[in-house]
Amino acid sequence: MAIRHGIIYQRVSLSPAWLNRRVATLCKDLQQDGIKAGDTLITDASPLPTVLLTYAAERLDCRLASFDPNWLETQREGFISAARIRCSPTHPDIRLALATSGSSGQPKAVLLTENAIHSSARAVCQRLEISANDMWLCCLPLFHIGGLAILHRCAVSGASLLLHDKFDPLRVLQDIQRYHVTCISLVPSMLQRLLEAQDCSPLPKSLRIALIGGAALPEKLAEQAIKSGWPICPTYGMTETCSMVAVCYPPPKSWMAGQAGQALEHLDIGFGEEQRILVRGNSIMEGYAYPDSPFIPQPSGVWLESGDAGYLDTQGQLVVQGRLDNIIISGGENIHPRQVEESLLQHPCVENVMVGSKPDATWGETLVAAFTGQIEETELASWSKQHLHGAFRPRHFIKLDSLPLNAQHKPDYHLLFS
Repeated sequence: MAIRHGIIYQRVSLSPAWLNRRVATLCKDLQQDGIKAGDTLITDASPLPTVLLTYAAERLDCRLASFDPNWLETQREGFISAARIRCSPTHPDIRLALATSGSSGQPKAVLLTENAIHSSARAVCQRLEISANDMWLCCLPLFHIGGLAILHRCAVSGASLLLHDKFDPLRVLQDIQRYHVTCISLVPSMLQRLLEAQDCSPLPKSLRIALIGGAALPEKLAEQAIKSGWPICPTYGMTETCSMVAVCYPPPKSWMAGQAGQALEHLDIGFGEEQRILVRGNSIMEGYAYPDSPFIPQPSGVWLESGDAGYLDTQGQLVVQGRLDNIIISGGENIHPRQVEESLLQHPCVENVMVGSKPDATWGETLVAAFTGQIEETELASWSKQHLHGAFRPRHFIKLDSLPLNAQHKPDYHLLFS
């Protein structure tokens, strides 16, 4: 497929003609090195090489596997082995292999087909009214579906791609102004840092969409962003669905914690036990691949189970309540950590918070709250006694200078509470 959108990288404009020539040369070089249809191209997610390899993989009928360069060697080798798993002839068009975000232990690759990737990209561009007149800034890592999805959306719409090597809030704010950016994709921690760096400067009118996903969006942060003029569009999605499942669009003027908007037209949303969110449609993965196990495809048309609980509100919008596998059971109570985090964020001096648990001989587990802000542990503990009750009140508080984040800029609960 010919490339019909331009890219700006390191403030250099790369035309569609240049990109097409460069990809053609890359394809020729790869073929001379023995690469053939069905092989797997491996990338460490370096921005421009990954973009070029994405197009080369499509032209050569190959699979692209992108990994986090900060992984340990054993993680990297396990993932690459899983990504190279051979599938049956009935699954020939797998184009992308990505690790599930925040995965630990045995590497697991999500296998995505060309049809699934393009179905998702087309549906997102249709919902967000993306065209060749748009400029999409990508500062998300390209070993994650959130970053790679931007490339495919630009490919199907003709929108220009502004590609950053990493997330730098000052550079992002400068480039939004400089290049009249219309769309940007962020996780909540990025949005927080952009608000801190914004220094009361108004955003350009060109910016019409700021997609927020990858982690739960705190209501306080959303309110601050809306007040500062950010056109935030909270989303819900996962690697297994080629990114977006639902989105709040147009940008809401007010927002309630957990709201993720209407599902994209090509997807259906259902609910299983414990209100587990179920998804089916054209952008569902082919299945998981493991290093030393046979590939078992996801049956066509069968509901994909997420790890999240939720419901549809009276307007048909998806509301995400929290991770089911993060449920803490204390004294017989099932507690969603996100609900406790939202309660603690109501204190005006709490900036960010993560809630986990520790074993307790009496209650099974008790809550632990790690937080940042201009308040001391004893003060927040006292405030919590007045506003949170029973098992829903943390018994332990930890003040930090900053909360730990993983490579996708998401809160790293495993590092903090394991």
